[in-house]
Amino acid sequence: MKFAHKIPEYAAVLTALLACACKPVEDVDILADNIVLSESSLELVAGESAVLSALVRPASTTDKTLQWSSTKKTVATVDGAGLVRAVSQGHAYIVALNPASGVKASCLVAVKSIAPYNVFVSDEDGTPVEDEFFVCPGLAFRFLASTDDGRQHSFIWESDGDALVDGGIVTAGLAAFEPSEGYLHCQSQNVRVASEDGFFAQFKLVSNISSDFKYGNSLYRAGSVLSMGDARTETISLCWRDNSGSLTELPASLYELKSSDISVVGIAREGGIWKLTAAAGRSGQAVLSLRMGTAETELCSVKVAVRPDYGGSIEDFPYEEW
Repeated sequence: MKFAHKIPEYAAVLTALLACACKPVEDVDILADNIVLSESSLELVAGESAVLSALVRPASTTDKTLQWSSTKKTVATVDGAGLVRAVSQGHAYIVALNPASGVKASCLVAVKSIAPYNVFVSDEDGTPVEDEFFVCPGLAFRFLASTDDGRQHSFIWESDGDALVDGGIVTAGLAAFEPSEGYLHCQSQNVRVASEDGFFAQFKLVSNISSDFKYGNSLYRAGSVLSMGDARTETISLCWRDNSGSLTELPASLYELKSSDISVVGIAREGGIWKLTAAAGRSGQAVLSLRMGTAETELCSVKVAVRPDYGGSIEDFPYEEW
């Protein structure tokens, strides 16, 4: 009975403890105490890149935000994802900072200068392209670039003329006619291919139409006067010279031929071939002109003669003598 007076005090203590147990426990921020980078040092060649990853410790850290920076951006740079790009020879530290705790970690980046190398160009058959490469205006040609340093490279192709350049595919332009010796049309422009390091190769793209064209199965020089018998039909085609000097016919769809007098000589493209047709029973002369792109020039003249009647019988017209 002598302890009965203590019961109210015990009850008060128990009530206080229960009240504390029912209150929510406030969240406590856990700060980082260490950052571990995937690499402690890197060796790169100028132009190369690498990715750094980071682990913030402890794993229960509340705020794992990282800020990346470089101590020397002229040597190496880094973006918000840890992508390091080597810029020029030297040393720089890439730093990962956790702002909430102030904890840092760094990686030493050593950048080497680029060893010089050569860039080479070849055609799609693998033949090396030297100073000049002859092409047909309006047609596309594929070129390949390579180097002698054993590394993989990306290349940028460009031209200083009207040729269309898409990667290594170059389509010769249709610039205004610039006749030169042996050519009805000859235009040259420089094609340049450069690596991501700035090393490059350059060659001259020569877009040409030969002054020699095919009339039937024979070759004639631009400016010639052709002979036809009336009502006769003959084919005519332009040619271009490739790097071996061989004549190759231009696709008929790339150019247009016109007659100055269609009542004497008509001309039309049929089945991918240009055909001349002399009027029946009529003689005369017409001038053929070539149009390509926005340019036009004279190609040749065509004289038509009525085939002679020998004693009421028609004989083959003596083209070689006429």
